Amino acid sequence: MMSFVKKNEIAITGLPFIIYKNRKTFNGKVIFAMCVPVKEEILTTENSEISGGHFDDFLAVKTVLRGDYSHSNEAWNKAFLYIKGKKLVEDETGKYIEVYKVSLPKERKPSNWITEIYIPVKKKGFVPRVEKTVITEEVTTLIENTNKNKTIK
Repeated sequence: MMSFVKKNEIAITGLPFIIYKNRKTFNGKVIFAMCVPVKEEILTTENSEISGGHFDDFLAVKTVLRGDYSHSNEAWNKAFLYIKGKKLVEDETGKYIEVYKVSLPKERKPSNWITEIYIPVKKKGFVPRVEKTVITEEVTTLIENTNKNKTIK
């Protein structure tokens, strides 16, 4: 991807990233697209390996992987556990993204690599909090004076 961008003198506006078309594996296969943000739309010929596109803002849980990509599955799993623990709902129709903040070729040491992982979640619906009303009845008991006044003559 980067060589295509350089070869065609395309201005990049951000860091390279991957969009996963699916995170559920079928027969051990994952569909993904390698991407770079660009300033202007790229027009390509039909059946080209390169295509353009865009996506709108979305709500996501972000986790950061520091170090080698061999720890990638652990980072994804921790993010999914976080989502479950916070009772969020994963948006399986959304975009799953990895952004390579620090990586090759600029940083050669894998221990210094930084990858941001974004997992789409659905917006929580507003559920109004119903306050419980406690009804108490005040009972007043009338106590009659059973002590009759006696007069002594």
